[in-house]
Amino acid sequence: PPNPLYFVENFRSDMWYTCKELMGFKSKAKNICRVLRASEEAVLNAEARSCSSSFSEATRGLEQRACAERQRRKFLTNKYIVREQYQQDPDQLAATAQRCNRWAAKLAQEEAYRD
Repeated sequence: PPNPLYFVENFRSDMWYTCKELMGFKSKAKNICRVLRASEEAVLNAEARSCSSSFSEATRGLEQRACAERQRRKFLTNKYIVREQYQQDPDQLAATAQRCNRWAAKLAQEEAYRD
């Protein structure tokens, strides 16, 4: 049987993205998010604090970056939970985290239903 290193060395480019390709994906995602945030619909949704995105399949997975309200809520939740971890017992902390994430969970369910 052939040596496994042979496959790694000779087929690496077929199995893994290059750094240049990964940077390209990241740059493209940033540009898409910038356009989505600037769109009139995104502005209206942000004002309504709903972020119920009706973006296309091509933008799937970028919701967190395309919606300022999601970013704000995630930041505040993480900050609060980290601060409270020393003041609450684990069960209380879990309940607090669940309450803080209720909005995001509901939004995720709505988007999953649309899928």
